[in-house]
Amino acid sequence: MNTKLQSEPLSELWVQIGYLASHSLKTLERHKPFEVMSVSSTDVRIYVYSSLKQRNVKRAEIEGAYQELVEAGRLTTSDIRERHSKSSSTYVAAILASLPGVWYRTGPIRLYLNK
Repeated sequence: MNTKLQSEPLSELWVQIGYLASHSLKTLERHKPFEVMSVSSTDVRIYVYSSLKQRNVKRAEIEGAYQELVEAGRLTTSDIRERHSKSSSTYVAAILASLPGVWYRTGPIRLYLNK
């Protein structure tokens, strides 16, 4: 478990997300692959293989979802969609699930943070 990610400011979150650049991830329920192309100060650019299109996931969408996960210890994709990212909730969930100390269950998707 990486307690540093939980206790440090959001800058540590972005260090961890930065490590995902040029790596492929899969959505958590349908296992659709996508690549994290780049991470910038404003967004995460991804390439979705199934649609052959690039998308930008805003930094604020990821940060808001992560902060809620830290505070509550649990987060669903419905929570992400309703409060943080209407159009990219599955990608935000997959990105968060790849972080140290975060694990998930499917049916429906629920993210958990080791405390």
